Formats: sequence, C-alpha cells, structure tokens
Amino acid sequence: MKNIRFQLQLVISTLVLATILSFGCNTKEQATTTVAPVDSTSEFTAGNLIYGLPRTQLYFDVQLIRKTTIPGPYHSYGKKLLGISSIPDKKIKDWSIGNIKIKKTEDIDHEHLYEIKPEGEFSISQNSLTKRGWVIPITNELESLPDNDFYPQTEHPGGIAYKDLSVRKFVGEETRTKYKNVWKDSLYAKVPVKETTIVKKSKEEKAREAANFIFLIREKRFELLTGMSDFYPEGKALETAVDELDRLEDAYLSLFTGKTFKDTVNYTLFVNPKQKETENANMLFRFSKTDGILKADKNDGVPVWIEYEILEEGDLLENYFRSSIESEESDNFIYRFPCHSLVKLKYGDELISKKYMDIFQFGPLIKIPAAYLNEKQIIK
Repeated sequence: MKNIRFQLQLVISTLVLATILSFGCNTKEQATTTVAPVDSTSEFTAGNLIYGLPRTQLYFDVQLIRKTTIPGPYHSYGKKLLGISSIPDKKIKDWSIGNIKIKKTEDIDHEHLYEIKPEGEFSISQNSLTKRGWVIPITNELESLPDNDFYPQTEHPGGIAYKDLSVRKFVGEETRTKYKNVWKDSLYAKVPVKETTIVKKSKEEKAREAANFIFLIREKRFELLTGMSDFYPEGKALETAVDELDRLEDAYLSLFTGKTFKDTVNYTLFVNPKQKETENANMLFRFSKTDGILKADKNDGVPVWIEYEILEEGDLLENYFRSSIESEESDNFIYRFPCHSLVKLKYGDELISKKYMDIFQFGPLIKIPAAYLNEKQIIK
C-alpha cells in the first residue's frame, strides 16, 4: 500500500511524463496536441514525434560449472594391477548450475508506440524527450535487444593431459645373436654376432612400472610415518616430505583413474515479460547434466521455468485515472506504471533464483490529460 501511495504521489508531483516530456505553453494560445497509436497505416508528418511506453527487459546471467573427466592412459589395467574398479574408460562431462543473476533494463516497447501531433504554439523539448530513449525522432530506427545468447561450447582441457607416464624409460635394449657369413681361409663360415636394438615397451609393461612405483611411494611414506626409515625428518621437513609423496601418488594414480578438470561457462538469456505470462510458468531453457544448457524447444534435459508473481496491483492508480482511461479525447497522453513483482526461476520444482523488481508490462495502462502536464501548481 505504501508503494501505491508513493506512486500516486509521484503522479501528482511529477506525473511521470514530466521527466520525459517538457512542454512550452504560450499564454496567448493554449497548446493542444493529438496523440494516436502508431500502426502500419500511420502516415508521419515532419515535425511530429514518436514516443513509446517503457518496457522492462529481463536478462539472466547463467553460470554453469563443467567438470570434464579424461580417462587415464592405463585405465584398462587399474583393476588388474591396483585392484581399483569402476574406472572411467571414456571422456565424461558433468554439468551443474552455478550462480544465476536476474537483472533488468528499460527500453521502448515496440508494440506501444504513439505519435504526437503538436498544434497551436505547443512545443516539446527535444533534449528532454530523447534523454531516456523513450521518445525518438521519426527519422531514427528502433534497435531491438539481442536474442537469447547461446555461446558455443569449447572442449576442455586443451593440450596434453598426461605428461609424466613413468619414472623409467619408454624404450629398452634387446640383444640378439645373429650369424653372418664371413670369408675365411678360402671358405665362407658362419660367425655369431651380437646385435643390440632399441625396443619400445608395451603399454602393459609401462602400466606395471607405474603401479610398482605407486607401491614404492606407499612403502616409503609408511617408513617415514612409522620411523622405520634410515633418515627420519621432523617437524616441517616431515610434513613437506609426506605432502610430496602424496602428490606423486595422486599423479601416478591418475594414470589409471583419470583426471578431472573444472571450469565455468557463462550464458546471457534475454526475456520480454508479457502480461499473460503471469498466469502460467514459462520455460527459459532446458538443462542436462551431460550436455549443459539446451534451448527450450529441445526434448532433452529438465526445464528451467520462469514464474512471475504480481505483489502490488495498480488498482488505485487505475481508479484514480478511470475517467481519463474511458475518455475518448485525443489530447490525453497514454502511459503505464510498473507493478512490483517477484521473478522466480525453478529447476523442475526446485527454486534456484528469485528477485523483486518493478515490471512495466504488468502495470495499468492509463491516460494522463494534457491539462495535468500544463498545470504549474501540479508539476513541481
């Protein structure tokens, strides 16, 4: 009720359009004006102006958290060499919804444009009209805000995920005995010759070396913690040594269990609230834990809904201006006041974000008589 009284006081003291329209009136001849809706049949005349009713534009800054698991190069030997089961054998993406910020901006409602046709010595301050962007010269074009912005998803991570694959060489030497025919004493004779070649180790051999190194790390850590080591560090030195052994173990375990990388992906979604949308929830987007954000027309994922709740009706203002609303006089300026509303976002049935804000589209449409705008004792 306090909000409504404040709005009514605002009407009486400033009448809203006083911040948008500045009128110069000549005492010799009363300024008159004609206000008409703009449609496809409208013909514009030089000197006329167009103003649009204010519209509330909502935009949602959605932050998604992405976890990408890259399987280890030795994942197929994890159970055999380390006894670890349920090891991922392919890349896995796990999405979750992070922070969501609900914001708003105000621009021209393209569906509610009106042409002002001045008569007599009626004048309008161009600077005051265009300052808020709600009234524009007829030579200008209206620019709409961008559509829903779905950024392309980039793969993560980039580069090489695993660099330290073993503490030993990836190749070994293999010596074989071969026989060569050698000319000796007027005859060819077979002589044994040893030949050493470089042989690449198999993946299983490298996995076994990595597993053995993990058990060696655990053995050395146990000796340090129990005092069985030949050299026993104390205090900070012991803590540092144990931390380093833990880091080495985690690094080599990841060769079997895989690595998980975490990053964030941001989206900006734009919405123009409609009066009829206050009756039912409207889908903003769909969300999938495996694919992330999806457009509303997809069949996958769980819907994220927008719900509007009007907290204060504009009945008091409507009743106050009832006679002007029903009036057919053409010199009344059409305007509307915002309604205090609650915007909620729900993931399925779970509330994930909400914000209180004033939304123009939900407010009453009224007509303000031109006389109100010219009365100095009313406009302060």
